[in-house]
Amino acid sequence: MDHSPFLTNLSILVIDDEQLILDTIRRYIEEHGGQCTTALSFLTALKLVENFQFDLVICDYFLNGDGTGVDFIDKIKSIDPDLSSILITGKIIDDALSKIIYKNIYALLYKPFDFKTMGFMILQAAKNTRNLRRIAYQTENLNKKIAAIQMDLSDVFINTLLALTNALEQKDEYTKNHSEMVGQLAKKICWEYTDDEKFISDVLIAGKLHDIGKIGIKDDILFKVESLTIEEFDTIKKHSEMSYKIIKPVDSIGKISSYILHHHERWDGTGYPHKLKEKGIPAGARILSVADTFNALTSNRPYRKAKDRTVAMQVLFDNSGKQFDPEIVEIIFRLIKSGRIDTKEKLVTPRIKNE
Repeated sequence: MDHSPFLTNLSILVIDDEQLILDTIRRYIEEHGGQCTTALSFLTALKLVENFQFDLVICDYFLNGDGTGVDFIDKIKSIDPDLSSILITGKIIDDALSKIIYKNIYALLYKPFDFKTMGFMILQAAKNTRNLRRIAYQTENLNKKIAAIQMDLSDVFINTLLALTNALEQKDEYTKNHSEMVGQLAKKICWEYTDDEKFISDVLIAGKLHDIGKIGIKDDILFKVESLTIEEFDTIKKHSEMSYKIIKPVDSIGKISSYILHHHERWDGTGYPHKLKEKGIPAGARILSVADTFNALTSNRPYRKAKDRTVAMQVLFDNSGKQFDPEIVEIIFRLIKSGRIDTKEKLVTPRIKNE
């Protein structure tokens, strides 16, 4: 018998409920240079796949009491999706071909074996596993490189937008550094709301860029001292959607752009642009809504002087459960009262209206 080592360095798992079959296949594989592990049961084989990496699984179609070989292959695909499999059986199975095609099983061999055919199938199926793993590895590395490039480009683009936002706000003494302050205030609220650092980072960036869409609005509307007309206010309201369109191309996950898009939604569902309601509004947007309003209230505007912190908090409390998420309003109140948000005035506890 030809014992050429054409299976060298291949690790193969064989599952069958007959020890004689296991011994026969194991002897053939080892005589040709391969490493063979055997199992008499479904559960034993599953544990082996969980703990070791094989190049191929050869499994009996019928496993006493444990289900079929097809069931076993379904299970191992969730553990090692690139692992090729060969089914063996001593019975004629009417729909065998359709099953192996549907389940992406490499081959079906009937007992008694033609060992030359089996050896060829083992070699090709094992090569298939290694090819799939190599492709998966290369794809993963390529995706990482693409992600890194996209991240670098996103960082450059985000920094450019931050500079543009700052330049836009410097044109008006009343809105200087508004977005930076909203971002920093939102960040402090976030630390009370969650310890998810990615979420906090996204909200911070969203806060700094939430008004970038105003760059497309005419100055005579943007900086108008008199009351806006209905048409002019409708134009201003479009800034959240315009901001979203600017940010979305470099926001691969969609969180930052989503927070920006929805920061003018209201808890009661009467906000814009999509009239989202309560927890249907992204958490980051709910936080930005409170931070944006608080900063606007406590800053000078051409049509009014800045309100003190107590008055601003009273406005937030009066609109808690209407415009604002009550949980976020409570958080900002705690932050101000404890001194974690800088205040010049002593904060008087707001009056909470009886419902």
